Amino acid sequence: MKRFWYVIFLFAVILSLPACSAGEQGSEGPMGPAGLVGERGPQGEPGLQGPEGPTGSSACIGGGYEPPGANCEFGGVVIAVGISIYPNEFCGANEVRERYYVCNPEPARKVKTLRGDLLIENSVQFQQYQQLEQVTGSLKVNANSASILVFPNLREVGDLQIYGGSESSPLATVMFPALVEAKRVTIMGSVKHFNAPLLRHATSIQVSAPTLHALELMSLQRIDDYFAVFGTSSLGVLDISYLESVGKSFQVEGEVGLFGCDQTADFCNQVTVPDGGVCRTFECTGDACVECAY
Repeated sequence: MKRFWYVIFLFAVILSLPACSAGEQGSEGPMGPAGLVGERGPQGEPGLQGPEGPTGSSACIGGGYEPPGANCEFGGVVIAVGISIYPNEFCGANEVRERYYVCNPEPARKVKTLRGDLLIENSVQFQQYQQLEQVTGSLKVNANSASILVFPNLREVGDLQIYGGSESSPLATVMFPALVEAKRVTIMGSVKHFNAPLLRHATSIQVSAPTLHALELMSLQRIDDYFAVFGTSSLGVLDISYLESVGKSFQVEGEVGLFGCDQTADFCNQVTVPDGGVCRTFECTGDACVECAY
């Protein structure tokens, strides 16, 4: 019984004690050190392929002789670049976006007429004889390190022989803007563009240039012996629109690019070849060649 009243007493004492109020919150403690970096998760699956974009435009290039004047004091070459509208590498007038000029240096010595043969193998010789107007013998140019070759005033030459560079460093442009008369014209090696717009008569023309893209002889009327182009892989421009007669043979072999058999058929219909001569053109793809018969 005494124990019961003792418990009641303690319970009453506890109830009589005042309640303790909560203390103020302490300041935040410092941040603990960062934990170790976890292992990299597996790579996610690749996303879906996006739609194919539109076909981009191809670049084109062109050029021509630049006469002495405001752009080039001693003449030179104008290089035109732009965006191709037509399927070829050469810019038409409506495709040109920019023009750049490669000007001739001041001639070291003006030699206008050379009697005999001339061999040009370096830039010093080229600058010395660039103003030639006539060569009574042969003119042979080994253009192994040149990219542009222009004889602005040469009107007449005996045999003309042009040897281009390697396929990795071709002779890009050869121009004879004043040439009217030549005997044998030979173009060998890596030459991309040959232009002689006033040449009217030649004894023969032979071209073996794998990288040739354009052969422009737009005033050529007569060839005494033969006209032969072979070994080309991408001849896109062949301008002989005024050629009237060939003494022995007219022959174009190789991949003839844009004009194909149809256009060369026009050449054969246009050109007069004497009895016993031959007019043949070939359209080749790889090792297969089809002769265009007329």
